[in-house]
Amino acid sequence: ELHGSELRDPRTAIDFYKQSLSHDALHRNTVAALERYLAPVGEYTVEVAAVLAPFYETTEDWVRLGSALEVLMGAAATVDDKLTLLKRLSIIYGRKRGDAAAACANAQRVFALSPGDPENRVELRHLAEMVQDFESLILLYDAALENAEPALQRALAWEIAEIYDQNLRSAKD
Repeated sequence: ELHGSELRDPRTAIDFYKQSLSHDALHRNTVAALERYLAPVGEYTVEVAAVLAPFYETTEDWVRLGSALEVLMGAAATVDDKLTLLKRLSIIYGRKRGDAAAACANAQRVFALSPGDPENRVELRHLAEMVQDFESLILLYDAALENAEPALQRALAWEIAEIYDQNLRSAKD
């Protein structure tokens, strides 16, 4: 506490707090002290989000975990890292927080990075059904058709036709 507030030495304070959490991963005062480094966004935000994410997951604080993962996703260096975090966010929003719209938005972000991921497309169909927004899904798939490889073009075209046939045709007839 002394390093962080009175001496204004965030680096030493964060290192101390990390060491403290390594001894007691659920120490709430340490977590509260670290949370001060999350906002405003600064030099230590990503590092602190990475330290706090396991605490939030353990304590099932899904809102704060989602925020920490968003910070990490924004700083992710590779597409694979981004995909991993976005898939986690989709699960947290959809299954833990019950926010199907936010889960769908993250699954769409996964699709934008990896349209060939069949598991994500299954999840997108499921989420579109939950939020009753098949039109957005068709638009997303349609936009990906132009730059997709031929095999993916066929798969997406088939899925568009299937979505239309199963979910939109009867609603518009």
